[in-house]
Amino acid sequence: LAINELTGPIFATYLAKELSLKKDRFFSYRFVFTSETIGTIAYINKKERSLRKNVVAGLVLTCLGIKNYITFKKSRNHNSLVNLSFIDLKNYLKKKNKVKVIEFSPSGSDERQYCSLGINLPIATFMSKKCGEYKEYHTSLDNKSIVSFKDINNNIKIFQKLFRQIEKNFKRENYSLDLNKDINKKLFIRKKNKITKYDKIFPFIKITKCEPHLSKWKIHYETKDHKIADTQTHATKWLVHFADGKNSIDQIAKISKIKPDFIYKVS
Repeated sequence: LAINELTGPIFATYLAKELSLKKDRFFSYRFVFTSETIGTIAYINKKERSLRKNVVAGLVLTCLGIKNYITFKKSRNHNSLVNLSFIDLKNYLKKKNKVKVIEFSPSGSDERQYCSLGINLPIATFMSKKCGEYKEYHTSLDNKSIVSFKDINNNIKIFQKLFRQIEKNFKRENYSLDLNKDINKKLFIRKKNKITKYDKIFPFIKITKCEPHLSKWKIHYETKDHKIADTQTHATKWLVHFADGKNSIDQIAKISKIKPDFIYKVS
């Protein structure tokens, strides 16, 4: 599992080395190596207060090393510094790469924990391709032979440029660390469409700090490589991440593209 499991830590190690040589750093940088999901949940549980106080921007690193591909998954907060800074660089990056920007969703890597309802840190995800979008994912073919180390090296240069852009935007905008500012404002603007019964039902989940253990809710993947989850699994995950008492069944249905009656049934 070279691309899926190893490229993130390898890239982070070399990036940390490069940053250590930079003498005029405006921000401090912390590199966190944890096992996916449970390790990150434990880390957040231990460091939540410090993370809330100090994190200006962050990135989860996974599935790197696919030549000339960049996928950026936004943090939950659309107006986060990391989101805006990457968008500023998008046209520059498109000159030599196939760049894809995707919205936050409850499937993926540890952004699910960092951006959970009760944590909501400004942390996005940087990948070559999403998990499951390259054919070798979760197979023995995901090995060293398909990793482009030249591309990993190029990504270090991209990150250096991204960090400079983050610093520039932070200084220019006098950026606030209000983590709840404009959360999903773009997604959840209410349109004057026909009101449905699901538009008046606002589900609320009690466990908001990281994902709860979901086995008893019959979470199921149709394939052993976890590429394809059934509709109930998707609906459950969308509810876990968006049932904050403010988003209606109808709103969650629209962004998840799952029928509102099914979202209601699962809730």
